[in-house]
Amino acid sequence: MPEEISVSTHHLNEFKRPYLFIIMGVSGTGKSSVAKRLTLKLNQPSSPFELVEADDFHSKEAKALMASGIPLDDDMRLPWIERIIAKIEYYSYLRKNVVLAYSGLKYQHRQLFRQLNVTNQFFWLNVSEQELFDRLDKRNDHFFNSKLLSNQIQTMQAPQAGESDICPIECKGSIADVCSDIEEKCRLMISC
Repeated sequence: MPEEISVSTHHLNEFKRPYLFIIMGVSGTGKSSVAKRLTLKLNQPSSPFELVEADDFHSKEAKALMASGIPLDDDMRLPWIERIIAKIEYYSYLRKNVVLAYSGLKYQHRQLFRQLNVTNQFFWLNVSEQELFDRLDKRNDHFFNSKLLSNQIQTMQAPQAGESDICPIECKGSIADVCSDIEEKCRLMISC
């Protein structure tokens, strides 16, 4: 009779794929603020989370174009996305979870993240257009030109059939409220 093998839940957790929580939306929705706060809330020694800010991976040329009000096209976006993916793959190799602040405007680009060896969940921040323009008018420490907001809104592709991993978040409260809502959803996923 074969000997029984027992596997502790600790060892089972080692084989779980890392989580990739993507905070997405057009500029001005609060992606960076929510992602920073969420990373701090979720990060634990037993389950480390790293923050990845997509804007940090833009080339100087891309930032200069956006600062002058010229939108990026798909050819310009692809190398940027590839740099973000390389960073996430590195953290995945280290068995670290990631919170990513990333616009996620197009279905085809969101699909690239779904090909990674991680468990994805997108949180799509929805803010009224007037509120977005008000926020961007007050922001003066960012390369993004507020004239590009209309282009981003037009470019943003709503979730397609099969994108069940996108959770819309109505941003009507404070950043703390929005983050708490997302944190609760993330913890439910982690505990399963």
